[in-house]
Amino acid sequence: MRNTNESTQNLGADLRRVVKKYGENKEVALIYGTVIGVKPIEILVDGTTDALQAADLTVSLSLTNQSVQATFNGTTSTLIIENALKRGERVAMLSDTAHDRIYVVERATDGQ
Repeated sequence: MRNTNESTQNLGADLRRVVKKYGENKEVALIYGTVIGVKPIEILVDGTTDALQAADLTVSLSLTNQSVQATFNGTTSTLIIENALKRGERVAMLSDTAHDRIYVVERATDGQ
């Protein structure tokens, strides 16, 4: 499993390759922010003073707690994967202005 820093670097590299190949999409922008609230989630976008509310956001499933069924040696158990965003974490988001939606796609590390 890749660590978060490596995953974020790969996400950025992937996005740069897509933009280079297909050109810039003026309706979709990569933006960053900081989680300032959970349950419901709130994110402060860098350079702004207004927080995005849960109704404005679609959060990637990989950034949420998940319950999965797993079978080991014939015994099925429920496993809880605790990966929900926490207050203070940095995130990378895609802003889709054509559909007035923000997609929270990955944790960000600011190069640390």
